[in-house]
Amino acid sequence: MHAYLEVLPPAHRYAFARLRLGGHGLGIELGRYESPQIPPEARYCRFCRSSRLVEDEVHILGQCYGSVELFEEREELVTALNVLDSAEIGRGCTLTTLQFVPVWDSLLNSQAPGVVELIGRYVYRCLKITHAKKWRPAH
Repeated sequence: MHAYLEVLPPAHRYAFARLRLGGHGLGIELGRYESPQIPPEARYCRFCRSSRLVEDEVHILGQCYGSVELFEEREELVTALNVLDSAEIGRGCTLTTLQFVPVWDSLLNSQAPGVVELIGRYVYRCLKITHAKKWRPAH
């Protein structure tokens, strides 16, 4: 059983499950329901539109610099993860923002309660920030 099902508060567990199941409401998902359907490579980030970056899970959670709030959440997460014992992170390394994306898969699959709680809160906050601004298809 996934650790996030056991240790996270309901709102964080719901956000985490939505992320893992693809029902997160990001542009990569929403664009497929537009008529006509928007090609995946044209489902741009609601914050980084001028950069023409696709709004998917990796972008919003690990790469988006178009939102100060998302950047600050990412910095807070990285700082909190650096405080944890490196064995809990699962990679034995110190995270920086630049290393975040390559380590993301191991963080999502972590069974360590401290990591799971931090990631659950982070996913919840990032999706809340993202959903506060409506996604619109690029024309």
